[in-house]
Amino acid sequence: MEFNNIINLHKAVIQTTCLGFMLCMPTLSYANDSEQQIELVSKKDTVGTQEVISVQGADRYSDADLAESLSRVPGVSIDESSDSGRQVSMRGLGPRYIKTTINGMESAASGTNSSVVGGSSNTRSLDFGIFASELFTQIEIEKTPSAEIEDGGIGGNVNLQAARPFQYDGSMFSYSFSGRYYEISSKIKPRMSFMASKNWNNKFGILGSIAYSKGLSHFEGASTVRWTVLNPKWDENSTSVHDGGTNRLLAEPITTISESGPYTNEGLDGKWIPRIPRYSIFTREQERFGTTAAIQYFPFDDFSLNIDWLYASIKSVANEYQNSILFRDNKDNPQIYPENVVVDVSNNIVAGAFSNARIRSEVNQGIAQSQFEQATIDVNWKVNDSLKAKILTGYGQSELDVPYQNMFALDAHNSIVAYSWDTSIEPIRLINEQGLDFSRGTMNASIPSFVWLPNHREATDKDYNGDRYTLVNAKQETSNGRNYHLALTRTEAEVGTSENYSIKLDFLYSIDTAFRLKLGSNIRSFKAERHNYRNYYKRLSQDGFGTQGDRAEAWINSYTFSDGDELIYINELGEQIEIPSLNGERFSSNLHASGVDFGNAVSIPVTSSLNENTWLIPDFDKLMQSFGQMDFMQRRERFDQAYVVKEEVIASYVQLDWDSTIFNYGVRGNIGLRHIQNTTTSSVIDSSSYIKDYFKAESYNWSSKVNKDSNLLPSFNLSLDLTDTTLARISVAKAITRPSLDVFTSKVSIGMPSENSDTGEVEGGLIKRGAGPTLKPYESTQMDLALDWYFADGALLAGAFFYKNITSITTEKTTQILSATEMRSLGIDPQKVSDNYEWSIESIANTPPQTMWGVEFVYQQPFTFLPAPFDGLGIKANYTYVDYTRDVQDPMTQQIMTLTEEDSSKNMFHATLYYEGNQWGVRLGYNYRQGFVKQYRNEYKDEGTFVRGYESTNVWKISGHINLMDDTVLSIDINNITNEPKIQWGNLYNRQPVEYLLQGRSLMVGIKSQFN
Repeated sequence: MEFNNIINLHKAVIQTTCLGFMLCMPTLSYANDSEQQIELVSKKDTVGTQEVISVQGADRYSDADLAESLSRVPGVSIDESSDSGRQVSMRGLGPRYIKTTINGMESAASGTNSSVVGGSSNTRSLDFGIFASELFTQIEIEKTPSAEIEDGGIGGNVNLQAARPFQYDGSMFSYSFSGRYYEISSKIKPRMSFMASKNWNNKFGILGSIAYSKGLSHFEGASTVRWTVLNPKWDENSTSVHDGGTNRLLAEPITTISESGPYTNEGLDGKWIPRIPRYSIFTREQERFGTTAAIQYFPFDDFSLNIDWLYASIKSVANEYQNSILFRDNKDNPQIYPENVVVDVSNNIVAGAFSNARIRSEVNQGIAQSQFEQATIDVNWKVNDSLKAKILTGYGQSELDVPYQNMFALDAHNSIVAYSWDTSIEPIRLINEQGLDFSRGTMNASIPSFVWLPNHREATDKDYNGDRYTLVNAKQETSNGRNYHLALTRTEAEVGTSENYSIKLDFLYSIDTAFRLKLGSNIRSFKAERHNYRNYYKRLSQDGFGTQGDRAEAWINSYTFSDGDELIYINELGEQIEIPSLNGERFSSNLHASGVDFGNAVSIPVTSSLNENTWLIPDFDKLMQSFGQMDFMQRRERFDQAYVVKEEVIASYVQLDWDSTIFNYGVRGNIGLRHIQNTTTSSVIDSSSYIKDYFKAESYNWSSKVNKDSNLLPSFNLSLDLTDTTLARISVAKAITRPSLDVFTSKVSIGMPSENSDTGEVEGGLIKRGAGPTLKPYESTQMDLALDWYFADGALLAGAFFYKNITSITTEKTTQILSATEMRSLGIDPQKVSDNYEWSIESIANTPPQTMWGVEFVYQQPFTFLPAPFDGLGIKANYTYVDYTRDVQDPMTQQIMTLTEEDSSKNMFHATLYYEGNQWGVRLGYNYRQGFVKQYRNEYKDEGTFVRGYESTNVWKISGHINLMDDTVLSIDINNITNEPKIQWGNLYNRQPVEYLLQGRSLMVGIKSQFN
């Protein structure tokens, strides 16, 4: 039978069967008094390395979502890009290496965050932030693979199991209500859940649950985006400074500071300046809804039918506010003059005053919604005493919709600006006292101090000699809308869908009491599609074969002129349209008047002219009302960003299990082989169908590439009972993980060459090619050794050593002369490129394997040996060390450096100290994650940026509960007790500040009840 026919038949079966049972209610979590013991028994009985989280643990902690529940597992850390953890890393491997199944079926839920907070999820990794923890009763984490487990999880496999009715006797109902108070905004958000279940003597049962919550994320602080090294001595005919030349960059610098007074090119060369130093606010209001339904039917002992359905949605409204100095990409237009410069020992300009600079205040608002739905049916049949069969079939889909993400910016040209990361230096003094030379300072402030004098008449004077301005003057000018004008109108939208089908057939044959043979096969299909829309296009050139001018987001400045008392805008058709004045006074407000909090979590320096009352912001609603219908605010699809990726997998496995005794030692294990046949189709819009940068076409064609490959994955797991309380494990296997979808696509991104105004040479042409479906998966040969000691009831002392040899992917860079035919096929007009021009080509390729290893230690124990009342004390603690490095080439020195792998922390530690009494309990939790490299990031040839990462985090949480009645519990949770900052740095050698953000504390109080 053809693959598509199998899938269509399977989908019809799912839809037809589920329709018959959808009258049932939707699931909630349940409590289990022996949670800790159950988790240890589950861990002890497994052959490989497994962790289990029961819902009782998650319930008592009142976790915001599943990622927070997972953060207590040894070796697991979460990506906290907002108030909800979105994705998880395990044992030093990032989210792309983690395979997640829901009720036994592979799933992927698209993220809802727009780029204002964390970026929309563009990977195959599950976004855990979409799910409330109340929707599931158990989470299983398999850290070692076996043949029967679906491929895809080099780092580990996570299975989320929703509640089922046979987990409860008779009738049962539970509910919970709570409110979370956010310190940073002084707001309270509700959270509630309900569950109903009915079990008819374990023959037939139905269960339904529903969970609803509202949440708030509010980060505030300072950021710089990146830093740039000044290189006025750059010469295209010279070589690197490391080879005795004058070049500190690989391409002509586009960020420049002009000579002024004592600050000559000789002195400025080699100094680092922040590209966009600014104060930043990120807020996100979210509304989350989830519901589950389950039916179990056991008509007789040898047959069972389980039906599970899950729906989840999350909607968010995100706002971003930035108030910045735009040093970046000025290329002497405008010429920015240094008036006072302070540098540290690493040549960072830690403080300075500058004239003729540009200030920008921007607001970015976006709405996003993600929906996830999955239905599964599994049938278990005991054919006879020796043979069992299981069939699981399922369908899932995820939809991401970002209807708009709009940004407006007010600019103030000809401005005098000053900043300081040195607490001993006041910016106003830097403005008033012109520097005589490069002073020495220290980067010792987390939050810099800023002073703005926007649109100042003296700022254009190269001979500006300072004045006697006061902080009061600066605050008045900073908040005056007349000093600003509308400069940028950006709008963007995005839609994404993914769907997957799965059919699994498993057989278990008991050879005798010791040996069992397992074999099975599964067919699965996964398809993902993304489309992006933005006013990123340019106007068509007069000859009709290319584009010209600015992108639409900046047309309001490029195509506007004054006609007496009116402003006239010339649209794309050449028509003249009267528009309102672009003066910022018409379209501005301030943070305080707009109800936006700033300074509740961070301490704004008293020496700064920028605060909640003086921070001028664009009035989003007024700007949308005035310009929302203009041609430059109409979005067009970015054809170069669209893609469709489809995977069709047929897999089969055979596995031998045993459970016996050798020399009085209990021996359990399995050995198996899994074969995978994969067909990948990657489709992008053919670039010859449209004019580059115009993004407008009557119709367009899709171009597809297909690739088939196969993998053979052996595995071996052995567990040896050394004593009644001690066991040892060994696991050896080969595993794979497929790359993220954006890497898998065949899309091509093109940066056109530009002419150097000084030399007349054409430079800067860059072509980035997507890997396409021929890219091989990450492959790993791995081994685990573990020793567990269950030395008392509920107690465990364990250690594990793990080793993996993993391939990766990298970006390869070459140069190539393209023929006219090749350029036309990419949508490039050959007439706009000089003959024999050498393009820079970047492509993605697989790399040889690199070794990683690590150790993991677990200690947990209830202190029941202590006298009452101290016998209620206990501890759970785990520590993970990971050594995972990769050889990376410094683009400037060409030196090969050994760096930690991206997203990999060397040290992670979690501890929970608890007290559980008859009527109340309290838990104090601590999570530590050592700083890590986020991205090697060497693509900015004209900046000098190399590597960015995050500092270590220390997060504390305290939880408590009081048993009001036998079936009712009052809970209290305080999160982020110490208001831990999120600190990002840039550049490996001097770790310049890129982001310092705080989100404040939160307090949640709730009541939960369960009764029959």
